[in-house]
Amino acid sequence: MAASRARALPEVSVRSVDVDEAREVGSRVYHRHRVTVLGDARRFAMTLEAATLGPLTIGWLTYDTEVLESAHPAHYQVNIPTAGAIEAVAGGQEVVADRGRAAVFPPDRLARFSGWTMPAPLLALRIAQRALDHELEQLLDRPMRRPP
Repeated sequence: MAASRARALPEVSVRSVDVDEAREVGSRVYHRHRVTVLGDARRFAMTLEAATLGPLTIGWLTYDTEVLESAHPAHYQVNIPTAGAIEAVAGGQEVVADRGRAAVFPPDRLARFSGWTMPAPLLALRIAQRALDHELEQLLDRPMRRPP
């Protein structure tokens, strides 16, 4: 009977006014990255609430001043602002993500985004590459010829 019980999601709920701590927490939850404060450094704060279930991590990320994040994620990353917009470079392509358009970052390629000229939560999804690729192969009923 214990095997059929739902397991609790590993959860993170953090607010930090320290750039190094914010980078460290974000790196543990999503992937190693750099955080550069572009706005008023005195207003810097990061809030992250996230949970992981198997190959998926979902969270709400907010910065209180404008920042630039850069990384080479090992997973697919999808970021959707709830207000305002973020400018992103995803897999070599520039995109402005807003409530109607997500920034999708492929694995192992430069990922860079900046925003938060006004503080608002960003929905941040991390999807394990192997899990997504396997699911797509199952849906297509064939091996993938190239990354999506």
